[in-house]
Amino acid sequence: MKKTAFVTGSSRGIGREIALKLAEENYTVVVTGRSKDDVEKTTAEIKSLNGEALSLVADLTTEAGLKEALAFVTKNVGKLDVLVTNIGSGKTLQDVIVDVNEWKRVFDINFFSAVAAINTFLPLLEKSKGQVVCISSIAGIEKISVAISYSVAKAAVISLVQQMMRPLAAMGVRINAVSPGNVWIENGSWDKKMKDNPARVNDIIQNQVALQKFVSADEIADAVWFTVKNSSITGQNIVIDAGQTRQWP
Repeated sequence: MKKTAFVTGSSRGIGREIALKLAEENYTVVVTGRSKDDVEKTTAEIKSLNGEALSLVADLTTEAGLKEALAFVTKNVGKLDVLVTNIGSGKTLQDVIVDVNEWKRVFDINFFSAVAAINTFLPLLEKSKGQVVCISSIAGIEKISVAISYSVAKAAVISLVQQMMRPLAAMGVRINAVSPGNVWIENGSWDKKMKDNPARVNDIIQNQVALQKFVSADEIADAVWFTVKNSSITGQNIVIDAGQTRQWP
């Protein structure tokens, strides 16, 4: 029987590339998102490449959405081998003083969405002796030019992975994080920044990134697959940033 992967936020962007990669590696992938058109487009793309995929349109930042997801997986697949928590957004205020409700919103998207997904699917992962991969960010290990609340939320994701590693290992479940740097995606945030202010973007890439290049989404997907296939990796944070960070992860 094929192994199954559930990737939150996988209808576009980095999540889409992760879904495509896992399908390429012979996983049945549950493609998820809030846009029916995007979910169905990615699902169809996987199937056109002779992969297997199921579509789930749901808001996985909500309790109701996760309950629906668990029921969907249980009914349509009956098991789960890999959970990738990929929901996140850096869109927030850059100010030093930000209302606590905005902090909570940023944490709900970038941190608690991962916690809730793990809580929801852990019983299935324990049965399969499966694994979790959490998508964080280099913002979680080093101060870069993003909002403080986003950086702290992504640091919390990395800490979550490190703190959960031993108790999950006792259950036979592995957990790791992958932290991307500046990922170029067509119509993504860096594409939009390049169109708005190419001089500033080029300055960042040329002067702050050692390899002077963007990271591609498929490189992040490859890193996820590396942690999935290697049975001796757990509790780690894999940084894919083309040499932007200056301190150890």
